[in-house]
Order: sequence, then structure tokens, then C-alpha cells
Amino acid sequence: MITRINIFIGVILVLLVILIIQGIQQGIENRRNEKKIDEIYQVQMISLEHIKRKNQAVLDSLEVLVLNKNKEIKSLEESLYQNVEHIHKNNIKYEKLKKNALHITDTDSLANSLTKRY
Repeated sequence: MITRINIFIGVILVLLVILIIQGIQQGIENRRNEKKIDEIYQVQMISLEHIKRKNQAVLDSLEVLVLNKNKEIKSLEESLYQNVEHIHKNNIKYEKLKKNALHITDTDSLANSLTKRY
């Protein structure tokens, strides 16, 4: 009977040692997995930072492009207003010449007045 109890206690001790060893192995494996996860996380963070910098550079270049296009548009608008003003002045001159032409009967003097004014 004592030997059976000793065998039973021995079996329980062996089972406890096996459970302890498995727990230690599981802890070691968990730490390895955590290290792997941390490494993967760091690689992903570096990759994201690189993508962020790349996208920021693209945004910066787009902002510069938009500013340049806005300047170009403003310049073209100013040129357009100047052209409209010039056309308006020419139109006024034309209307004056047209009005004066009604009073001129000689075609040569009309041609002379037109060539002198333009």
C-alpha cells in the first residue's frame, strides 16, 4: 500500500514537473512570439513613416504647383483685362473714324485719314 502511495505521489510529481516544464516552454514561446510581433510592428511603422514622408513630399509639390498655377491664372487675367481695355480703346477710335467717315465724301481723303490714324 505504501508503495502504491509512493508510486501515486511519484506520478503526481512527474505530472507536476511536466506541467511546470510545459508552462515554462509556453512562456518562452510567448516571449518569442512577442518579439516577432514587435519586430513586425517596427518594420510596419518604419514603412508607414516612409510612406507618410513620400506622400507629404507629393502634397508639398502639389501645393507648389497650385500656387504656380494660381499665379499664372492671375497673370493671364491681368493680360486679359489689358487686352479688353486695349480693344475698347481701339473700338472707340474706330467709332470716331466711322463717324468722321460719314462726313467725308472723297474716298481718297477717307483712305488717307484711315492710314494716318492706324
